[in-house]
Parts: sequence; C-alpha cells; structure tokens
Amino acid sequence: MVESPEVALACTRDLYLDLLKRLLTRTVAPERYQPLRIHNVNRYLYRLALPVIQHVLDRKSLVLMRPCDYDPAIRGEGKDWPL
Repeated sequence: MVESPEVALACTRDLYLDLLKRLLTRTVAPERYQPLRIHNVNRYLYRLALPVIQHVLDRKSLVLMRPCDYDPAIRGEGKDWPL
C-alpha cells in the first residue's frame, strides 16, 4: 500500500506534534527524582543539617535528591508541577 504525500505529511505532522506535547508535559520521560529542598523536610534535625550537606555537595557539583511521585493521570490534568 502506497500512501500519498499529503497523507504521509499529515501523519508525520501528527506524530511530531504528539512528541512535542509529550516532551513539554514531561510525559515522555517523567522525572524519577527531584532535588531535596528544606521545605520538603519535616524533621528539625534534618532542617539544620541539610544546608550544611548541600553546601558540601555544591562544591563537588552534586545535588541531594529524593524520589519523586509521578501519576500520569494527575500530570495529564496539569495538577502537578514538573521540575
């Protein structure tokens, strides 16, 4: 079966737009980790130690990360904030 150039162009355009949409919404490769921030930490001792640890890691160009929850349904509705 041979497609006409118009059909092939429409298919290619649709595939490209779908890929672009998934890239912009970060659903192609969702993040598994996000940086650990002080406002994400509940315990007092961790809040005190975290800036010191982050300072040491910054010198070596490292970042302390935490696992990230990803729900495609919530992401699809725009109710989360990808980092």
